[in-house]
Amino acid sequence: MTAQTIGPYRVIREVGKGGMGAVYEAIHPQIERKVAIKVLHPQYAVNEQVVQRFFNER
Repeated sequence: MTAQTIGPYRVIREVGKGGMGAVYEAIHPQIERKVAIKVLHPQYAVNEQVVQRFFNER
């Protein structure tokens, strides 16, 4: 994933990935704040239990 944006954030790199999704390092260009963005794989987004588990993970 290069030169991608998620909302107002510009993705810098993939930090890691697992069975349910991936985590990206990103930056908000206007305030220069770095964040980590966790993304759920699309095939799991239709399962409400998996989505809830995803949101509960840290």
